[in-house]
Amino acid sequence: QEEYAREGIDWITIDYFNNEQICRMIDEPKKGIIAILDEQCSVGGGSDAAFLAHLDAALASNDRFDSHKKNPSSSACAREIEFKICHFAGDVVYTTEGFVEKNNDTLFHDIKRMLYGCGQPSLKTMYPDGADPMTAVHKIPPTAATAFRTSMNELVGILTQKFPFYIRCIKPNAG
Repeated sequence: QEEYAREGIDWITIDYFNNEQICRMIDEPKKGIIAILDEQCSVGGGSDAAFLAHLDAALASNDRFDSHKKNPSSSACAREIEFKICHFAGDVVYTTEGFVEKNNDTLFHDIKRMLYGCGQPSLKTMYPDGADPMTAVHKIPPTAATAFRTSMNELVGILTQKFPFYIRCIKPNAG
């Protein structure tokens, strides 16, 4: 945007903020949304309601987090089931129903072994731990949120090793 302004190119200013605060809120160890969700999955009897209550307590002072408990006068979030994150691109309301259940990886190792052993190469790639011997001891599988975090960290690692190039249009698209 600054470059376009310097060059006198007609441009509609887009206001945005640094998304680092959102990333920390989601990924911060012990206090972030992923850590709180994983905690609900690791304790017996974890629930969506307990997950939201923990978010309300941990993120009450975060101006990018909202919920009915934090802001009862707002109709943006339904009581006891929703929270909102104010992302740089706009507000997103999340319904917590099924969060805890969906976050648990319930695909048992024998099923992973069966999928690895089938004739589909793509399944071998998706379930590499299916190749482990029958006597291998396995930890509790990572949650979906932890697997997502790991995948994102790997992607960031790959991207930081690349050299970006930007191509500008000779004639920008008309608004």
